[in-house]
Amino acid sequence: MMFFAEQCTWGFRLERDTSFQGDYMAGMGVCDDPSCPCAVVTIGCTESNPAPGDAKGIPYIFQLDLDARKVVKDLLPEARPESAEFAKSYVRELGEKEWAHLTDIFLLAKRALTENLNPVNVRHQFQVRDIENEATMVSYASVLPFDEKLVFTHDSREIYVENYYCLQSDRNSKSVHLVFHEKPATKKRRDSSAVASAPSSARSVGCPSCAA
Repeated sequence: MMFFAEQCTWGFRLERDTSFQGDYMAGMGVCDDPSCPCAVVTIGCTESNPAPGDAKGIPYIFQLDLDARKVVKDLLPEARPESAEFAKSYVRELGEKEWAHLTDIFLLAKRALTENLNPVNVRHQFQVRDIENEATMVSYASVLPFDEKLVFTHDSREIYVENYYCLQSDRNSKSVHLVFHEKPATKKRRDSSAVASAPSSARSVGCPSCAA
């Protein structure tokens, strides 16, 4: 299922390809699972001022991978037949600013899903064996990767906090284990939206209460 937020609409103009020159309105849909870390989005576009006789109301629909910056599915059943070519033309005109804008819209939608969380839609696969046998704690960011992070500055360095929880079934632990990471240097691609990941060595955190 896809989730479409009301704020996830924008206008743009195509100029290079004479077949699709003009002004358009677009909307973005994202996977309705707030725990899904992929950056694949569905985009639908319609002409702002369609010519008489055009297929008014039938959008160009295609999917983009915002990480790979490419079209990942050429044609969806409900789309116009020309959607595959339109998608290629659209991607050719995207610069760094436009990719960053798409990423910001994607984040807006994912965070709206997180803020209005429906537990039914969370399909995160917990590592039950590690949780029960090794007392491995679970990072909040590993379950809901697009939620806002706690970030602060210390000695001119940006630090973000990752919180871990004990989920062992025979425990009633209410403690939180905090891990502090220095925020990675800014990257050119997907920096405005990328989840700041903890070092791989910090992904497996044992519960100190269970180990005691």
